[in-house]
Amino acid sequence: MKKIVLLLFIFTLMEVYPQTTRPANIEIPILVYDNSGNPESSQLLICGIDSMATDSIDALLGEYWLFCAPSNNESGSNCPPYDHFGAALNIPVPPPPLTFLWGSFKDFRYGTIPYSGTKTYEIYCLTYNIATAVFYSWVFPEGVSGLLEYWGNGTTHYYQMPDSGTFSPPYFWQYSTVRVILTFQNAMPVELTSFTASVLQKAIQLN
Repeated sequence: MKKIVLLLFIFTLMEVYPQTTRPANIEIPILVYDNSGNPESSQLLICGIDSMATDSIDALLGEYWLFCAPSNNESGSNCPPYDHFGAALNIPVPPPPLTFLWGSFKDFRYGTIPYSGTKTYEIYCLTYNIATAVFYSWVFPEGVSGLLEYWGNGTTHYYQMPDSGTFSPPYFWQYSTVRVILTFQNAMPVELTSFTASVLQKAIQLN
């Protein structure tokens, strides 16, 4: 009986004091922003690989549902229609075919390290009304390459992403969705200490 009470107490503590988060094995930052000039019109998203990740929300890795959870019928400034800039990594919902739900600032997938394989991440973005373009900036660690998939004029388009850079899809809508297809080749953990992007006169400075 004492063991049962002790277990119930431990589970209660786990609910009240959730487990602290830790970095994922491989973290890849992607900065999303628009050209509205609003200081709040940017969001840093992080995707990657971890040996304990799943295709759902992984609280241990800092993933959590944003704004309106898919199961809720809520209303307000954080629910559709949105009244501010927003960007998130949509979370995949198994089983195949792969579909996504409005998700998290982080999205990690399962993979043993060193990892080789291909994973698809989906980014949803809502820009301010005065914006006319949305930008994606990234820095890939060694062993990672990417392909950006976007849509326009009823056609699927692809952009081969270099090791680092910034890209703005030529087709612009206030609501936009792109997919980042990442290929990993024996990718190893890399410690991400910081990631910043500064808008210069005619360029983007990535650090």
